[in-house]
Amino acid sequence: MRSLTGLRGIAALLVVLLHTAPAGGVAGFGAVFIRHGYLWVDMFLLLSGFILLRTYERLFQERPFPIAYADFLLRRLARLWPLFALATVATFVARQTGRTWYADTIHPWGWVLVANLTMTQAWVGQDSIDVPGWSVSGEWACCLMFPLFLRLLDNRRGGSAAGLYLAAFAVLTVLAWLPVPARAGGLDLALPATPFPVLRCMASFAMGMALWRGCGHRRLEPLVSSPLADVVATGLILAMMGKPHTDLAIVALFSLLILCLSRQRGVVDRMLRTGPAYWAGQVSYSVYLLQVPLIVLKGQTRLTHDAQQVLVAYGLSATKGSWLCLFYVLLLICSAITWWMVERPSRTMLRAVAYRLSGLAA
Repeated sequence: MRSLTGLRGIAALLVVLLHTAPAGGVAGFGAVFIRHGYLWVDMFLLLSGFILLRTYERLFQERPFPIAYADFLLRRLARLWPLFALATVATFVARQTGRTWYADTIHPWGWVLVANLTMTQAWVGQDSIDVPGWSVSGEWACCLMFPLFLRLLDNRRGGSAAGLYLAAFAVLTVLAWLPVPARAGGLDLALPATPFPVLRCMASFAMGMALWRGCGHRRLEPLVSSPLADVVATGLILAMMGKPHTDLAIVALFSLLILCLSRQRGVVDRMLRTGPAYWAGQVSYSVYLLQVPLIVLKGQTRLTHDAQQVLVAYGLSATKGSWLCLFYVLLLICSAITWWMVERPSRTMLRAVAYRLSGLAA
């Protein structure tokens, strides 16, 4: 589904906007819209659950469970780990040498580095060295739990698609109402030393899996099959993004948009299938993980609302909005390079290993 790849690209760019918006440069609706940028992480996870079940459901149906599970995990490791490790090491070096927006270095650093390089930092209460990496750690936990979610979907007595979706949405609802201070909204829960980030990831991921299992249901057809359905869903999302206290409604609308795009017949679907949007989706993982290293490797700047200083450090003009465009260009160039030189070859190599191992096991 080419449009879902394009959607992932747009989501990644909007997360970067959250981290680089100039302080005081936007007010009112625009400010709330930008602050809601953390919710695009939930879009990533919804898409991951949706696409992974679509891709690997048959694998678990046709092969013995130990072989299917090992094959699945190796393929997911090939997708997630190589670029994550590169971005983590780059940011770690920046932090330890003082070239970072953090006020201090990581000390003691041994356990923190091990937890990050094994993508378990969000499970064991450690900070992510590369800040967005907390959600990668959460997604890796979701991959390990994938068979359990699949079993719940296959359990006719209690695990229908609607049941799993509603249970996962209930978890998000509880998280959104937790009395946690200093957050931009109800689901802004990237908090170390708490189980909240992993629970948020698992809930959104499980909802995505439930969406795939239920997307062909005849009762949903009138709601999502119209060529204008994805336009309506997109319009509602954009409207809600600019209003406070709408986190749960936005996540529900994300789900509706994914269902609409899965029909591959709407106006927004055609826009997201265009070359630029699809390319942005291909490099979206690089965009997401490289935003912080690109900021911190070039001087003493804070991640949020001070990115103008980054452009000055690179010798570029910081007049009004031009600096943000230039930063995006730098980020996209670096992302294209890492996609071509790191993501593609490492994924191909590790997936070849997974294929050989699964062949031997068979």
